[in-house]
Amino acid sequence: MRRPHAGLLVILFLSALRLAYSSTGAHLPHGTLTLQPASLCAALVSHLTALVLYSPFSIIADSDFSKVRAVNLGGWLVVEGWIKPSLFDGIPNRDMLDGTQVQLKSVGLQKYVSAGDGGGGNVTVDRDAASSWETFKVCCGPLHFRNNVRKVDKYYIIQVTNSNQLTSNYPSQPGWDNDMATFEMTVVANNLHGDYQLANGYGPEKAKSVLSEHRKNFVTGRDFYFISQNGINAVRIPVGWWIAYDPDPPAPFVGGSLNALDRAFYWAQ
Repeated sequence: MRRPHAGLLVILFLSALRLAYSSTGAHLPHGTLTLQPASLCAALVSHLTALVLYSPFSIIADSDFSKVRAVNLGGWLVVEGWIKPSLFDGIPNRDMLDGTQVQLKSVGLQKYVSAGDGGGGNVTVDRDAASSWETFKVCCGPLHFRNNVRKVDKYYIIQVTNSNQLTSNYPSQPGWDNDMATFEMTVVANNLHGDYQLANGYGPEKAKSVLSEHRKNFVTGRDFYFISQNGINAVRIPVGWWIAYDPDPPAPFVGGSLNALDRAFYWAQ
């Protein structure tokens, strides 16, 4: 029995790369293929070329792409938390992901921590109201956000002095008392929920498991067949720039999205 063909045009969107490729062999308008920067995309382009040259399946040549009717498959190979918030449910303290903006107010002085002139100098605790200079970003994942500096096996806890300076010489463990090492934290914005935040939040092994399951089930061959049977002749698939380095992208990104993209080309034929 011959396998049914979806006959879909696949459009990839990769940060600085805009690439269109027809899995059915249909001709595309001049200028559709645009690669920037070439060094970043070389691995991906060569891989897609291999798909064209060595695909074991027959290719439909009579598809009509004079009018493109497309649908976007967002949230699949690039994580978008607003599309599938449940991907982040297992992250401890997920309201403090990478990029979360916070403001810190000293309980002892009732002043805000501030990076004067937007940074580059001393951090002080001398502002009555909070604005951009008093807003900081969490980095390196929710479990790594601490108000201290580690040295060997000992923590140096920061505190505010009466002269409105921050020092890392608090003599004991801080508690919930209104002392000079206690700060009230206000979350100003927590709207970055992508692959970077997910990977740092879960850690390498758990993130790999979560994304593997997501990429396997969020979009399937049945979806491609349904799309092709309902008047749609193209799909747009956002992919992250790190796909060019798959299967070993730079940390903290998780490999495997290129294999999922392989399946998409297979389904689109």
